Amino acid sequence: MRKLHFFNNSMKTAAAVCCSLLLATSFIACKDSDDNNDSKPGEEPEEVVTYDDLAYFQNCIIEVGENGNIIAQYVGEALFADDPQHLYIGVDTYEEAEAMFRQWIAPDVKLATTAPLIAQLTDHEGKEQGTITFTKSTEGGHVAEVTASVGTQLKHFNKVSFLLNSAWPHNAATPTHHVGDIINVTLSGPTFDRLTEDDHKLNFVCIQEERNGQKPIFVGITRHGYDRGNNFDRWTEQKNFTNLQKSSYCPSLERATAISNILKSRWDSYCIYFDNAGGGKLRDDCFWINDNHKGLIYGYDEYMYFATGLHYGANQATTSKDHDFQFHFLLRIDWLSDSQVSAMLSPTKGSGKCGGGESYENIFDNNTKTKWFSWRDSGDEVWFVEFNSRYPIVPKGYKLFTGNDTQYYPGRNPTKWKLFGKYDETDEWKLLDERDTDKNPADALPAANETEKSFTIKNEDDDDYQYFRLEISDSKDAAIQLSEFMFIY
Repeated sequence: MRKLHFFNNSMKTAAAVCCSLLLATSFIACKDSDDNNDSKPGEEPEEVVTYDDLAYFQNCIIEVGENGNIIAQYVGEALFADDPQHLYIGVDTYEEAEAMFRQWIAPDVKLATTAPLIAQLTDHEGKEQGTITFTKSTEGGHVAEVTASVGTQLKHFNKVSFLLNSAWPHNAATPTHHVGDIINVTLSGPTFDRLTEDDHKLNFVCIQEERNGQKPIFVGITRHGYDRGNNFDRWTEQKNFTNLQKSSYCPSLERATAISNILKSRWDSYCIYFDNAGGGKLRDDCFWINDNHKGLIYGYDEYMYFATGLHYGANQATTSKDHDFQFHFLLRIDWLSDSQVSAMLSPTKGSGKCGGGESYENIFDNNTKTKWFSWRDSGDEVWFVEFNSRYPIVPKGYKLFTGNDTQYYPGRNPTKWKLFGKYDETDEWKLLDERDTDKNPADALPAANETEKSFTIKNEDDDDYQYFRLEISDSKDAAIQLSEFMFIY
């Protein structure tokens, strides 16, 4: 078995905001009392569960936050620039496409046994939300299409087509990571502070290879179990538990269900893979997932038994008996690719002034919801961040991502910057790229939230570098912000 190693020292995520009212959720458990839950892991829950069907479908493909911005895109690739909301997924057979579609539909929705499959969507109160239709197709390598009825409020996509891998442009991609591969991930930052020390470095297992229109999935299991009673005191340390449970690395109900479906398909093999990874065992364990609910009197959290795919609400009242729940965290990475492994970047130092903890480290956390925000007191002050890759790389270009509120503060986009690199820490800095948007307006970053723009590095000799410095000397305002930096290969 191959083992790939990289370290990420800046995995961070914003803290969940605690409030006294019951938070909106994508499903609600209908039962006699929310204060009691006698279901045991592996047993059928007694309560009848209804879902926000539209949110379930939406978040299986492109997960969105409360403000409607993209948190993560799990499947689908826009093949045509003039139609970015039409997504394509590569498959080998029609049966594979149908099975995938069925997994996107909430469990309380009834589907026919044969196509066309029409999903009538409702929210948890029974209010109609439109329909999603899956139909067969035989045109130009297409095997099936997914469309929504007029008025169905999907965000960032409106159609999904399944295309044979043999008909995919440039044919099928060769996966760089294979099922069973292991990578070592170092988890650091406030999100993971309350994990036991030896859970800060976990082996993640590849459970799904990269495919056309599908990203690879890596998951890791903490060695230790955690509960709100012993590990996370409900009143004094609830925030720490919530931060981790609500982080982008702890799966949502939809993502946990998708992971469970993958694991169940080859359960015995996956159990062996996770045994080899040396973390918590996959067998007979329950895992916290990132849906939690807070009320005026009580709160409860969701957890899942991956062997069956069943999920439960672990009610957290103030009595000690409710502190008996102790489950592992299963953390997942959906964005990993070979180039990103090689480009895992660790910031070493940078401009100190930042607002609300929005430091330069945030542009390396693979999360466009966080950002680097800084200002200056004098006109000749330069913003900078220095960072290094896990090992020497040959960059062909890079991407800058705008902040999460750029539409309101477009003047914070950098307008003049330089990128430097060097192979050895003792070498002199070499200028890799320089941009001035006043001289070349085409280089200007878009005045839109969390939007990327790519820039080419002239590296004709394919020189490799490991140490880098991004230096920003100007913006329209007296402040700058970026949400992400990423190399291109």
